[in-house]
Amino acid sequence: MLRLGRWNWSPGLNVRRRWLWAGGVLVAILALAYAVAFMLDEPIRRTIERNMNARLDGYTVRLGSADFHPINFALDLNDVTIEQDANPDRPVIYIEQMTGSVQWRALLRGRLVGDILIQRLSLYVNVNHLQREAEDPKPVTERGWQDALQEAYPLTINEIRIVDSDLTYVDRGPFKPLQVSKLNVVIEDIRNIKSEARKYPSPFELNGVVFENGKLQVSGHADFLAEPHPGLRGRVVLENMQLGYFEPITRRYNVVVKGGALDLAGELEYAPTFKAVHVEHVTLRSMNVTYVRTPTTAGAEGAVAQKTVKVAARVADKPEIDIRVDRVEILDSTIAVVNEASSPGYRMFLSNTNLRLEGLTNKSSEPPARATLRGKFMGSGQTEAKLVFRPGQKGGDLELKVAIEDTNMVAMNDLLRTWGKFDVVSGQFAFYAEITVKNGMLAGYVKPLFKNVVAYDPEQDREKSLGRKLYEKVVETGAKLLKNQPRREVATKADLSGRIDNPQTNVWQIVGRLIQNAFFKAIGRGFEGESARS
Repeated sequence: MLRLGRWNWSPGLNVRRRWLWAGGVLVAILALAYAVAFMLDEPIRRTIERNMNARLDGYTVRLGSADFHPINFALDLNDVTIEQDANPDRPVIYIEQMTGSVQWRALLRGRLVGDILIQRLSLYVNVNHLQREAEDPKPVTERGWQDALQEAYPLTINEIRIVDSDLTYVDRGPFKPLQVSKLNVVIEDIRNIKSEARKYPSPFELNGVVFENGKLQVSGHADFLAEPHPGLRGRVVLENMQLGYFEPITRRYNVVVKGGALDLAGELEYAPTFKAVHVEHVTLRSMNVTYVRTPTTAGAEGAVAQKTVKVAARVADKPEIDIRVDRVEILDSTIAVVNEASSPGYRMFLSNTNLRLEGLTNKSSEPPARATLRGKFMGSGQTEAKLVFRPGQKGGDLELKVAIEDTNMVAMNDLLRTWGKFDVVSGQFAFYAEITVKNGMLAGYVKPLFKNVVAYDPEQDREKSLGRKLYEKVVETGAKLLKNQPRREVATKADLSGRIDNPQTNVWQIVGRLIQNAFFKAIGRGFEGESARS
């Protein structure tokens, strides 16, 4: 240490004092900055809330609080709620915390952009919300959502992360809500430069839990600047999604779904100039599906069929639409139709159903799709059907073979009462059909058979009227008179041929009606004296 007169001079001590002084100044600046930020929090909250509401149409935003962090230029918005003005009972969106901050790695590359982190978002939609949107002529995508998000944080948003969130849909009735939980989403490079058509510069990932047990994963790339709407291409994997949760939705279409699970894997592309779906596999297991035909729906079925025809025609052989389904399987399921539009009503079903469909496309130049169906008609009749199908503008070409054998007719009594005005004590039913459609020409046949029919039993029918007893006795006698002795069976056969070039229908409608008419009419006609054929 140097001693100069009465002064002691130490370089180390001086440096320490300067650091202490600088540190004190920095602390004071930070304290002042945070004090100013604290005073600005409420004005910032009010301003953002007001500006977001000015951008949104039909919805109202409420912000619980705002916290500005001057060190990293971050802004926290806490307890964010968004309500639909027409249904304000419960917020459509609740966000526990939304944080906007500068993306420092982009700043190092000379770009001033921001990140958005959304923690514990809850999206809640019920049937009232959907009805209100359906009534509004303006689509929900045009309600100013993107502008409102931009008002929440003024920097250009480059990355959005959503963590630990959930989506819920609630319908009317005593049904479980449809829910996706533990949802995590990452979307990066949102504000990239404008890209060429079908180029997707922005990567995204999504994963969550569907209906308690199912697993959903989506990953791919998007172009958020594409016009007139964003485009994306990605891969979707869905495992063990329980189908019973869809019952409140399917019931609107008179379809009741009980049990069952779905596995799915595939890729999709949705862009302004091109749309594609490539399903690698779909597996439906152990489901029970019933279509309930009521007087109301029976009258509307024609309109639904016409709409289906138009949709099929729009996508067939369109170069800008590519649909491919490699494999669809339905395993160990029951498919049923309940007809409440007739009197009396009846239920037809196919149990132990196993279906395999392969190679379905919307291109007639591709190899035809093939399907095989096996099951038990009315729980006992061994059923097998094979289909070869090639799409086309007018419904396409097909080859269909159906065989139903050894059905216990007692299980068909409701059908028999409806279409034949009788029931049976015993008997076996069989049905065969071969139908070909090619270049607008239809050919084939349908052939129902009845064996060993006993339509009258004194003990079972003792409560019936005398007229009913006599009718059933005549039915049984007619069956015996028409027996083909070597096979001990009654058979009717209808040959089919003709052109089906009707722009208002398609091949599926026509074939379906032919089989339906032959099937049900045969029940009434099979005992009325038509010639027996082997």
